[in-house]
Amino acid sequence: MNANYARFLRFRAWMTLLLFWILVLLMTACNGAATPAPLPTVALPVTLTATVLPDTVQVTPLPQIRATLPPTWTPVGGATATSVSALQIQMVRATPVVCNAFVIDRSRSVENFRIGEPVTVYWTPIETTARFRVRLFDAELNDLFVDYTQGGQYTFNASLFELGKRYGWEVIPENAASQQMCFAIGGELTPSP
Repeated sequence: MNANYARFLRFRAWMTLLLFWILVLLMTACNGAATPAPLPTVALPVTLTATVLPDTVQVTPLPQIRATLPPTWTPVGGATATSVSALQIQMVRATPVVCNAFVIDRSRSVENFRIGEPVTVYWTPIETTARFRVRLFDAELNDLFVDYTQGGQYTFNASLFELGKRYGWEVIPENAASQQMCFAIGGELTPSP
């Protein structure tokens, strides 16, 4: 008989015996009639307090909520005063059709570019805007660069980027009063060697 095989058989016999004793110990522990030790108890002082409730309850009336007027409503009769800020807010609101057309031109914009070369991003311009605010920011959303342009593209200088970092850009349409007209659009920029 091989010496390794004999060692294996002895090991197997010892393991079987060990398993048998573990099984016996478990069965003895589960079937034993030992009672658990009582847990110590601590007496806590009890103080009762009584709260007297009033006989009458006063109910405060809820404020009346009135319906909002439709956006096409205009007052009839007499002169009405409109604040300047309300007029400015009305000017800033662009129609959804205009804002829906404001999108990134993905056929020309890139996300990955070669380090050391300028990067140009493109979007669909809106004719009713005075200018577009362009932002470049790092992964922690810190502004690295902000500029303005009139058209539907912007070229970032190559010196703004470092290898191994990720950047984001966004463009925001603004009116002549520098108020945002639509939600910002943008994307990611990742330089590669």
